[in-house]
Amino acid sequence: MFLSVASDSADMEPSHEDIKEKEGNRFNATSLIGDVKVGEMSYIWPGSLVRGTISGVKIGDEVTILDNVIISDSHGKKTEIDEGVFISPGSVLKGCNIGKNSFIGMDSVVMKGAEIGEGAVISNGSIVPTDMKVPEGKVVAGSPAEVVGDVSERDLKRIRKIREHVNWRREEYFTMRERGERYGVDRAPSRPDEIRALLLDDEENGGAAEI
Repeated sequence: MFLSVASDSADMEPSHEDIKEKEGNRFNATSLIGDVKVGEMSYIWPGSLVRGTISGVKIGDEVTILDNVIISDSHGKKTEIDEGVFISPGSVLKGCNIGKNSFIGMDSVVMKGAEIGEGAVISNGSIVPTDMKVPEGKVVAGSPAEVVGDVSERDLKRIRKIREHVNWRREEYFTMRERGERYGVDRAPSRPDEIRALLLDDEENGGAAEI
């Protein structure tokens, strides 16, 4: 279990102390401000900002938020992201609803009042305008975005591949960070052959090879 800054109370207002205590479970250089609730097994990568200073932000379970994403609420509109959503780097979400298992492409913008249906795909660089309703299982693209078709098996296969790659990199990151904290390694190797080399070196020097 990675992180959960969700409050048990209905008002979903974790204190700064609560967030600080759990910061070790989150990627470095990630900011959560205000009324933000994050579900279990959700991962937020470096450089991202989640701000719930007006109406609040609610992020469900097993959500992936990659680098340099900005998520904020707006006046009279909470931002809600359902479980299993994947948000690619550089995206901006403001006062919107993102349905279960949706995929938000790189550098996309989802404006206030927009609703993204379950399993929908927002193509890279798209701008979903205010109050747009994206139907379930549809692909949208453009600026302003419009529906361009159904999510295909090819789309799903590509998304699964992206998710698998990100999950592998995530686990690698935490493995290396834990190793760095334990053994004082300043640089986190990022390739499997480097990891094996470190493990073998530990064994040869009588150190503990387990991570």
